[in-house]
Amino acid sequence: MEAYRGYYNERWPHNLSPQAVSLKEYFLNVYGAADGYDGGDPAGSGDYAVGLNARRTGWVQSTAPRHPSGTNWLLADRRGRLAAFAVVNQQAAVWLEAQPGADQWRGPFFLGGGPLAPNLAVSLTPDGRWQIFALRLSRLAPDGANAREIVLLEQSEPDGVFPGWITLGNPSAGDPQRDRHLGAPAVTRDGRGRLHLFVRNAGQGLHSRVQETDGSWGEWTDLRGHEFRRDSPRSPRRTAMWRCSPPVARASSTGRRATSTRRPAGHPASGSPSRPVPPRPSSSPAARS
Repeated sequence: MEAYRGYYNERWPHNLSPQAVSLKEYFLNVYGAADGYDGGDPAGSGDYAVGLNARRTGWVQSTAPRHPSGTNWLLADRRGRLAAFAVVNQQAAVWLEAQPGADQWRGPFFLGGGPLAPNLAVSLTPDGRWQIFALRLSRLAPDGANAREIVLLEQSEPDGVFPGWITLGNPSAGDPQRDRHLGAPAVTRDGRGRLHLFVRNAGQGLHSRVQETDGSWGEWTDLRGHEFRRDSPRSPRRTAMWRCSPPVARASSTGRRATSTRRPAGHPASGSPSRPVPPRPSSSPAARS
């Protein structure tokens, strides 16, 4: 299931075509009871404050996912086989290509970790191990004392099992009113093989943690900035300096281009049905050959 922004959409840049705006306006006008439908309730059957003014609210000109993802949900492993990652029923899942280019898939294999926000950030280590990063909704409370954290699932060895999720924390941990504003993770590697993790913080800037080549993690570093959206800063890319930019599909070391247009059957965004599968332990050998 994909979640989208609601009323706050009015404050975002317009990104829909005139045709899409007209269709969305039609449905919002129905919501505003502009179609004259009588539901039999004396109080009415719509939001009369909207009426025929749906376009004026600013809601119709944009559509934005609540937890947008980059392109690295689909990557090739060291053998050239594609692996597709997604969140299903609040837990991580992976589909594995049987052979490079065969268009035959195994899965989904469930990796646990929930409750997770809908999208994942994935990286392949230089020695061929999968790393899966997610935003975990650790605590949801009616009093606003919500807790969120970045979590990581990392293979113990290439083609091996996943021993279990670990937490990488939250730069605003301990402050319930700021904790909940944590954004989704984005990851990339620099030329030295170090992994850089980026998240939007409660101050609408960026924080980062770096994993060294020996596997150790540094502390959270405040990169400043302001007015970043609450979603992921997307996949940063390495240029002459670090910058956040829209995700770009890259060719893998095998020469195969991994893009986000091809989704295995049963993937939440593929449009094809998938029967419910009971959760499997996080040690499921999901990436074994």
